[in-house]
Amino acid sequence: MKKDVRDINCRLMYRLDGDNATKEDKAKNVFGFKNVECEFLELGDYLENNCSYSAGLYTNGKRNNSETDISSQDMIILDVDNGTKLVDAITNLSEYHCLFHTTRNHKPEVKDKFRIFIPLAQPIGEDLDKVVFKEMMLEIGKHFSLVLDESCFDKSRFFESVSFTKIYYMY
Repeated sequence: MKKDVRDINCRLMYRLDGDNATKEDKAKNVFGFKNVECEFLELGDYLENNCSYSAGLYTNGKRNNSETDISSQDMIILDVDNGTKLVDAITNLSEYHCLFHTTRNHKPEVKDKFRIFIPLAQPIGEDLDKVVFKEMMLEIGKHFSLVLDESCFDKSRFFESVSFTKIYYMY
């Protein structure tokens, strides 16, 4: 039986970024992330701001390039930058609880760029090594006919959202 989406909680590392922060400035700044817990249906409220976020929970709120500093994650983020239409992804995942959000460079009818958040039944622990994590993400992409950007193969990766993002929930 499918779990009621109102009963799903998620955790993420989250940092508000200023309206004037450039992508390069955000990438250099690895500090200031806060561990946020919210209901899955509230996740979009966080993403509708200029922010940086990660599904992997950072030790002490600082991102290191080492995936060993991720204590756990209870959702995955799929990054789709090329080759998959948003409408096709929504159709392919229609039976699952997930959130889609468009990214800064999303151009409807030209090039779809978006991310998909999928809550997990069991959290991923720090013991899941990066090779197995990448294989898992590739299998998920293949299963749902998604062309994934390699950035989502890094458990410690943080992404950004902008205030003009579009949010779509499937549940």
